[in-house]
Amino acid sequence: MRAIFFLLCMCVAVHHISCSSLKRKLSSRKQGFLTEIQEKNSKRGGFYNGCPEDNDFWTQGQISSPFWPQNYHNNESCYYYINAEQGAVVKIVFTHFDLELCCDYITIYDGAASGKSRVIAQLGGQGGATQPQSAYYSTTNQMLVTFMSNPTVTKSGFQFTYSSVTTARPCNRDISISINGMDSVGSQSNFVQQLRFLAQNLVASWDVGLDRVRVGMNLITDDDYAVVWKYNDFKTTDQVQFAILGMTDDVPNVLANNNSDFAR
Repeated sequence: MRAIFFLLCMCVAVHHISCSSLKRKLSSRKQGFLTEIQEKNSKRGGFYNGCPEDNDFWTQGQISSPFWPQNYHNNESCYYYINAEQGAVVKIVFTHFDLELCCDYITIYDGAASGKSRVIAQLGGQGGATQPQSAYYSTTNQMLVTFMSNPTVTKSGFQFTYSSVTTARPCNRDISISINGMDSVGSQSNFVQQLRFLAQNLVASWDVGLDRVRVGMNLITDDDYAVVWKYNDFKTTDQVQFAILGMTDDVPNVLANNNSDFAR
């Protein structure tokens, strides 16, 4: 069976450096941030109260709030630097989440620099989400997670797993999918099967929107013709999935698309 081909803009970069050299680079990069954190925490009554002294985390594992499974303390300020394998991205999944939502909060950064990296999500605090979503992904092999608590109420805290994954989840950019609707697919059954894979497996995890991930598509039905969907045609992931599954209306019999009109 010949699979439908599609072009996908990926955002996972392979970094050809060793773990030891990466650790040295992280350590030197963190010094400025740690000095700033230490100055702030000295005014708040303690430096890294309950936070891990070695806050570099590698490949896969589990991270818990300070003093887990007991309540975290007041005035916490913890930084967790998470690093995936080379060529992979970081995935974190919360297994427990219980904060004083008004005032204590977790921030997830896409990268290792809190002042420069894009904020993936804020959980708790002013304007933050009240519950974590099913999973969070970085777009490179580095992620920073911070946790801050205020001087009053404490809760049981949080726990999450982190892992190194390869993913087709795109960055916040335009992506284009080209789908083969010609007889080289082999059969109509193969064509339908591939459409279902694209809609139900690949696209399902994307956060499609005009201000997020924009998707354009081409359904190729002969060497000189394609049905085109523009980037601004889709406002939700559901709309992309519906359009893909509806391509059987444009190609009711893929074996008929064999360029026979041009072979005479």
